[in-house]
Amino acid sequence: MNIMGNLSRYGVAASIWILVTALAMMGVFQRYENIIYDSWFNLRGQTPPGDQIVIVGIDDPSYAKLGQPIPREDHAKILARLSEAKIVAFDMMFENYRQPGEDSAMAEAIAGHNRVLMACAFSFGRDQEGYVNTAPVLPVKEFIRASRGSMGHINMNTDMDNTVRRIMPVVDFNGHLVPGFSLAIALSSQGKNPNKLALENGVLQGDGFSLPLNEKEPYRLINFWGPGETFKTYSYVDVLEGQLKPETFRDKIVLLGPTSAFDHDYFDTPFTRSNMVLKGSLPTNGVEIHANAINTYITDTFFTKAGRPVNLMVLLLAAVTVYLTTYRRGPWIGLGGFLTVLAILSAGVYLFWLYQRYWIDLAAPLILVVFTYIGITAENFVREQMEKRRTRMIFGRYVSPQVVSQLLDQPEMMGLGGRRENLTLLFSDIRGFTTFSDRRPPEEVVAKLNQYLTEMTNVIFKNGGTLDKYMGDGIMAFFGAPIPYSDHAERAVQTGLEMLEALEKLNREWEEKGEVTLGIGVGISTGHVVVGNIGSPERMDYTVIGEDVNLGARLESMNKEFKTRIIISGSTYSQLDQSRPGRKFTSLGAVPVRGFELPVEIYSVEKSL
Repeated sequence: MNIMGNLSRYGVAASIWILVTALAMMGVFQRYENIIYDSWFNLRGQTPPGDQIVIVGIDDPSYAKLGQPIPREDHAKILARLSEAKIVAFDMMFENYRQPGEDSAMAEAIAGHNRVLMACAFSFGRDQEGYVNTAPVLPVKEFIRASRGSMGHINMNTDMDNTVRRIMPVVDFNGHLVPGFSLAIALSSQGKNPNKLALENGVLQGDGFSLPLNEKEPYRLINFWGPGETFKTYSYVDVLEGQLKPETFRDKIVLLGPTSAFDHDYFDTPFTRSNMVLKGSLPTNGVEIHANAINTYITDTFFTKAGRPVNLMVLLLAAVTVYLTTYRRGPWIGLGGFLTVLAILSAGVYLFWLYQRYWIDLAAPLILVVFTYIGITAENFVREQMEKRRTRMIFGRYVSPQVVSQLLDQPEMMGLGGRRENLTLLFSDIRGFTTFSDRRPPEEVVAKLNQYLTEMTNVIFKNGGTLDKYMGDGIMAFFGAPIPYSDHAERAVQTGLEMLEALEKLNREWEEKGEVTLGIGVGISTGHVVVGNIGSPERMDYTVIGEDVNLGARLESMNKEFKTRIIISGSTYSQLDQSRPGRKFTSLGAVPVRGFELPVEIYSVEKSL
């Protein structure tokens, strides 16, 4: 039974966790993870990238003045203007030969500058057997020789939503690791050889350089400093015409590349937001994306994607936390716990991203928290409705509808498991009913008894009493549970007096009809008894047991001996306000009671004029 209870208790949360975890492992939420990842950059905002990297952009004015494509003689001339730069890197392909004079002039300029880095690219495809073929696209040989082989690939890696978030540091071409454009520039700017790289045990190593790299997914997440035009950018034609002094580029990493929309070299980044009304940013040109990647290498500020074990642990922690904060907590406390979990989870993931540069999935945990909250809230509602139904079934026979409503509003007042309470017990019995029933038809007996019991029950309920049971023509009731009343003795005595009044009214009706009248005796005792659900799993009753229960029954039967109608115990009498008008108490002394060793002080009660 406990096993089934635990399965029912944890089943909803566990089922949702299993479902969301399975979907997360299948990559269903990756699109939303990417959106959240991008939002962290926008929340952090633009940060200064420093001044060691500048861009010389081939923009629309440059094309308008110099033509398209830019003559290679102009590339040679601009290298002279950039003579004081630490590194000059061309983010453009020179795979085709032009006029011999053009190519030789540019090759001489590259060799003369001695710090020029060229770009290459790779195309990837699969053959008929499914193997990946890698084909290089290289600059003309003269430029390769002039730059002494200093080059890097400019392949731009986009995610499923066509957004650039990561770079591929190296490409393995026939066993030789070709560095990425940004890695080659970063290493060259530090005086290191970018052509001596090796990948061993998940670490890319080189000339005084190491970078953890997953062989199955050889990418690293770029740290973007801002949207387009975050890095200082100069117009190609302005530099070529000498409008900027050579000292402007002293010890700088200078990237030459297209920035005109004509070249279609623009990509979405985490900062890209097409809605300009909402402070959006347009796509970033490729050369500036390389600038971000170079700066990430130099400052060693790559972001790291959390592995599957970490993300699964976050999912589990989120599920357990929202479960503990919402299960059986009530709607408002549950809502507060749910919102708190959302806030702490989101803030924690963002702070890890911001200060540790660690990307933990958030979309899947948020979806898990939301659906777990919905599931548990629905389960709580169904369970509460079932408990209310059970409460109505249990107490609807014993107490008034008003008391049942109070119990439903304050379920903590119920003590179904059994507890010891100070209560007042009331017993009543019809005098001579056995003789009456033997001489009357069954239908008349049942009708008369039902009429009597209905009136007496109404009186008990009116005074907040609990109807324990009918015992033939007898009634057993108690006061002070399940709703605790400090004046339970007063309520019981008042009930006894009102029962006599109600019977007198019934007797007048019966007498007018020529029917037999009835008389009753009432016994009332107060003391500590055990109250709760007692019985078997198939049949339980909310009842009381204890010595004072027996005393109440004994007192009811003693009314015959003392010619009285209501007898109360001394413990009941001690809890009454004797100055209360409308009733009269008469001491009957301490009398022996069957089943009790010592005599019991008893009193009779009657209505006073």
